[in-house]
Amino acid sequence: MKKEEAAAFKAHKAHFGPISKGLKDYVENHVLLYSRYLFTKSVMRVQYAYCTHCRKQHRPEEPLKHNSKATCPECKSTCVVKKSHVGRKFMKDSVYVVYYEKSIIDPSVITAKGFFVRRDYTGDYKEVTTLYRPSCSYVFEMGGKSTMFCTGYWDEHEWYPRKNIVSEYSFYKNGTPCYTSIDSIKEAVADTPFQYSTWEHYSDGNDMTKFFGLYSKYPCIEFLTKMGYQYFVHAKLEGRRTYDAIKWSGKTVDAVLRLSKKDFKQFKEWKPRITESDETGALTLRLYQLTLKDRNRPPLDELKAIASAVMGIFLGMKPMFKYQNVRACAAYIERQKRKNSRVFGSRANVVSMWKDYMQQCEALGLDLTRNEVVFPHNLYTAHESTTSQVKIKISEIEAQRIAKRVAELEQYRFEMDGYIIRPALSGDEIIKEGKALRHCVGGYAERHAKGETNIFMLRKVADPDQPYFTLELKDGKIKQAYGYQHQQPTGDLKALIETFKKLKVEKRSGQKINKRKEAVAV
Repeated sequence: MKKEEAAAFKAHKAHFGPISKGLKDYVENHVLLYSRYLFTKSVMRVQYAYCTHCRKQHRPEEPLKHNSKATCPECKSTCVVKKSHVGRKFMKDSVYVVYYEKSIIDPSVITAKGFFVRRDYTGDYKEVTTLYRPSCSYVFEMGGKSTMFCTGYWDEHEWYPRKNIVSEYSFYKNGTPCYTSIDSIKEAVADTPFQYSTWEHYSDGNDMTKFFGLYSKYPCIEFLTKMGYQYFVHAKLEGRRTYDAIKWSGKTVDAVLRLSKKDFKQFKEWKPRITESDETGALTLRLYQLTLKDRNRPPLDELKAIASAVMGIFLGMKPMFKYQNVRACAAYIERQKRKNSRVFGSRANVVSMWKDYMQQCEALGLDLTRNEVVFPHNLYTAHESTTSQVKIKISEIEAQRIAKRVAELEQYRFEMDGYIIRPALSGDEIIKEGKALRHCVGGYAERHAKGETNIFMLRKVADPDQPYFTLELKDGKIKQAYGYQHQQPTGDLKALIETFKKLKVEKRSGQKINKRKEAVAV
């Protein structure tokens, strides 16, 4: 650990005391309530039972059967019966527990600690104790000063800082039950700024660590929850789209929602709540914000309809708003999709081609202040024209980069049913591909060379040198697949690409190391 990290951990650690009685009680009497056993043995045909909870032995009134349940007469615990002579090689009860407490040095700060907890019955069942292995710790302080440290993969005594507050549930949900004490949260937040956080609305099935980390930085969460706009909080916690509708650093409702009091009142009357799953409502709010200065502002019902139509492409549309308002951009996309339905199978295809077209316009030095240039009457025809005008030149360095990338991307080579998918072999091949199929892949040569995207050729095995279809892979997804004049794959070819995606693309992009070795603290 570096000197600065060591100092930060010392300050972080100062907020914690030893394992508390409350944590032990929660583990013993709630989480591991099922981990109570009666081990039986017979001496001279007399059965005795030893309780692992109260550590007392008794003679059952009736013979106890292996794996049945029985009540210990000494401590009244419901226990599982185990014959002591039956093998216990894998008999371990393990859980992951998160427990909250107040800071011992600052009453306005709350803390949480995650423990890997185990009771090991593989040895002498009379000597079993509950073992706690610290896994991570959190300090939540208003003003965005929250911190998190976690232990090493192999050494519980080495602690490392985490840049962001995250839950460790994902490390243990591969088979280890995870628990968080809700009662400990209630006690910890009492008489602190966090008591107003509305955390109760977001405590379903998680350890709340990410929530408190977020609230310590963005207290506007309280506003959003109380006004019924919980969608944005859920989306922020879960990494979903908020469409930039919220100014998270805002101090007032008006500032947070980017609206005047008058506009907020109007929107709130129309949309009293934006619930967890109401993504359309969230985007409608953003479109309402974007149309504030429009002369002929669309009514809210129309904005809702636009939101439903463009939800999947809104991020791609944002550059359009530099040239036209929301209503005009949405209408343009719909017109182009209807005009060339064979070329544009979806609205996303229109946006993708428009972005390519704009890049080519900039390269050609066209006047982008003219509306007929930015939004041509027939986008497909205009794109064909600019594509033919752009001269694509690939430098020697870029050519070398593309050649090197062949080996890197060879792992994705795929052959099935008389077709083969392979990486582009050279810059010249990418250019010729675009010319032969009359689409814009040639413009991707430079980005392919830099590793910003990945271009693959789909060929017939019987005719491997003849361009057929071109694929673009980016961020573990197939972004585009086009044939001659932007023809989209159908039938068997579409099924082939889906199989390629499942067997090659998704399989490789999903290979992540997300497991820790489960060590037990003594």
